[in-house]
Amino acid sequence: MTNAARHMRHYLNNTGTPLNVNVDQMLRDLDGLQTRVQTEIETAKAEANSRIAAGDPTQHMRFALEGQRRNYYATKSESQDWFFALGGFTYWYTAEIEVHTESGIDTLIVLRFALDQSALDSFLTNAGYTEPLKEGFRPFSSQELRDVPWWNPDEAKEVMGGFLNTSDWASEVMVDVSGSQPVVYLKTHDL
Repeated sequence: MTNAARHMRHYLNNTGTPLNVNVDQMLRDLDGLQTRVQTEIETAKAEANSRIAAGDPTQHMRFALEGQRRNYYATKSESQDWFFALGGFTYWYTAEIEVHTESGIDTLIVLRFALDQSALDSFLTNAGYTEPLKEGFRPFSSQELRDVPWWNPDEAKEVMGGFLNTSDWASEVMVDVSGSQPVVYLKTHDL
């Protein structure tokens, strides 16, 4: 019961400092929480796609999404460690979405958004990136869309990237992992 012991030590030390909790580990250990978070991600993706589809394809679009605050209680049967470490807690998500699309021969969609570290792996898997991204790989540059002021992948210091091709779409992704929240650059076009 590593987390329960760490939380109790923090409580007894009474320092008044925040205690950081490893959300990735919570998602791995608490199947019920993982299921709920996955549902929230799917809901957020659907809402973002709906808003993007309803927008003007020639205009830059920026909007925020925030999930409802929901309560979760780690039961003893699910994980004794998290039951004693936290018991109940509240969780939610926030996402900043920016979209710039252009119509022509192909439809081009470019996105730049930040994710919580805990949501990055789920996002990549759900987007179809089943192979690990390559560290240091930059599939595109700021010059490709120099008229779009928020498209600045060249400023990223520590990155990983990859490609994805389906029968209808081709995508390139790059993730800036140098900050506390990963910033995802996604460029997709139809075939």
